[in-house]
Amino acid sequence: MFTITVNDIERIFQDYGIYEHCAGFSELQRYHYEEDDPDSKEVRLIVKAETNSGSAVVIRFKNEADVTLDTVTAQSKFAVLLAENGIETPRIYHANGQYARWYQISGYKVIVTVEDFVGGGTEGGRYKKQRSKPEDFLQGCTTFRKRMTFMSKMMCCFIH
Repeated sequence: MFTITVNDIERIFQDYGIYEHCAGFSELQRYHYEEDDPDSKEVRLIVKAETNSGSAVVIRFKNEADVTLDTVTAQSKFAVLLAENGIETPRIYHANGQYARWYQISGYKVIVTVEDFVGGGTEGGRYKKQRSKPEDFLQGCTTFRKRMTFMSKMMCCFIH
């Protein structure tokens, strides 16, 4: 099973320009490929890593049959494009100009990305709970999707 340590996270912090120590981390999502195949080297793990100053980032570890470095990089670039055009997205970190890169960790080869942690629905998070009618929420989602689609077409950004 794929495992990470604080030392692994601190190495990633350094590569991605986060010059703080890791105070701890917790798993947000893990796909258990080894349940179907004990010898599997496929990985999908998302962790929240906290710094000694109290900030946090999300680190994604992937090695899946249908996921390439180019695909993950394109997804990250699209998130940056959205942010540059007024749609709030978590800050995407880069290491020497690369949003995604390969690492060898505990015998596994994985693609790593790093972004700011954004807590939802909490007092300290970016998004506050808003009491609205379901139809207002749905209208907001529709507007958001239309805006993203328009930007994708205008900038010729498509992920296949």
